[in-house]
Amino acid sequence: MPAQPIYSIRYPVGVDTALGRIAVETNYAKHVEQMILQVLLTNPGERPHRPDFGCGVRRLLFAPNDPTLATLTQVTVYQALTRWLGSVIEVGAVEVQALESTLAVTVRYVLKARMERRILNIEVTR
Repeated sequence: MPAQPIYSIRYPVGVDTALGRIAVETNYAKHVEQMILQVLLTNPGERPHRPDFGCGVRRLLFAPNDPTLATLTQVTVYQALTRWLGSVIEVGAVEVQALESTLAVTVRYVLKARMERRILNIEVTR
């Protein structure tokens, strides 16, 4: 049985110029990937009615770049994803590398609805 498409607003929000409306996401795996990015790139306190939401990876960029920062980021990312997306994904491993002005984060997770293993790599730069 083919999976039902979902319709959610794409993140980051954009305009579908061909249709003249807000761009939507119909691929479930990409939708979850976009939710992960929202959690990682949102600073706690940024959303008015959800002050605890987010991980704040961007804030960590301005901390001294060393193995301690990488370990702190690893724990912060794991806890935020488990808390906010624990019903959607199972976080397997989070790897963080602090490289000069870049923080490279790799998240290995399983989509619970499909039992599908996936990897998301993001780089946050100053």
